[in-house]
Amino acid sequence: MNKLVALLIVSSSLLVVACKKKEGATSTSDQTPAAKPVAPAEPAKPAPAPPPPAKTVTGDDLAKRYVECWGYFSAKDWDNMKTCYAPNIVSESVDSGMPPVTGWNDVHDKTEKPMVDAFPDVKGDVELTLINGKNGVTVALLTGTHNGTLKTPAGDVPATNKKFGLQVAHAVHFVDDGKSVDKEWFYQDMGELMSQLGLSKAPARAASDKPWGSNEIVVAKNDDAEKKNVDVVKAADDAFNKHDAKAMDALIGDDLVWSEIGMAKDWNKKEASAMNAQLWKGFSDIKFDVSTIWGAGDYVVEQGTMSGTNDGPMPGMGLAKKTGKPVKLQYLQVWKIKDGKVSRSWGFWNSLAFAGQLGLVPPPPAAAPAKK
Repeated sequence: MNKLVALLIVSSSLLVVACKKKEGATSTSDQTPAAKPVAPAEPAKPAPAPPPPAKTVTGDDLAKRYVECWGYFSAKDWDNMKTCYAPNIVSESVDSGMPPVTGWNDVHDKTEKPMVDAFPDVKGDVELTLINGKNGVTVALLTGTHNGTLKTPAGDVPATNKKFGLQVAHAVHFVDDGKSVDKEWFYQDMGELMSQLGLSKAPARAASDKPWGSNEIVVAKNDDAEKKNVDVVKAADDAFNKHDAKAMDALIGDDLVWSEIGMAKDWNKKEASAMNAQLWKGFSDIKFDVSTIWGAGDYVVEQGTMSGTNDGPMPGMGLAKKTGKPVKLQYLQVWKIKDGKVSRSWGFWNSLAFAGQLGLVPPPPAAAPAKK
């Protein structure tokens, strides 16, 4: 009995010790590894915003840019002026005797720089700006003082120190960005310029120093009214080519003012009709071939070529007798239509080229052979 009690006491003691060990320490194999802290997920980056849609270039944008580029020319700001031209620009000084030039460097070196060298204060005041699609035309008063050597196909002209002021026309074609042009045409009457500088005795308009007024800007709507105006001009061209005086007069308003930049004065309706009759007698095959025509508001612009053979006298242009010579001139005409009839017309062409083709002025001298 005592042995049994002692055995139970020992067994109980071992059991208590075992339980205490279990309570005091846990076996390594029984421990659960501590979980690592999980970093919070980064918020998803928003998708990049789509690029803004390209701004649509409006006619008003082109008109503003056109006038801005004229300002660069007047200020002699050649760095900004360069931005007005596309890299492949083709520039033509119409019927000047100089070939078209391509690229900004040639435009600057062969057209703009020689003009500024001859007329250091040259500037252009824009009087009319017309836009249709990517096509633009401006009429401007070009003024300056002849203080430097003027280079011409006929030779160098030393400074006369005289002032000039004449209306010129300029036509351009804009590229898609609306900031630059890839084609330009400059229409200037060299006969008028020579007269104003005292280098020609031919009658011409006196030098002007005041523009018509503030620049009038007209952007085409391409509506029915503009199309009708274009049709009026097409009908007038057709009547002229057919030498149909009756049809021509029917298309001209009684308040007509007709300005040909190569002529010394404007004409009214009666005088314009008389001049047409003289042209048909002096050039029996005269005709106008229109290459471009478009409308903008009340205005219509056309560019083309006038051609014919001088087979009769024409006192209005100083031709007492026929020369028998053919002529071919490029022109730009701006028409203004009122109540379905022509109320104003401005013609831009080079009267010096016209006189030269008729043999009335000596041709430019042949180029001297290049020195070795």
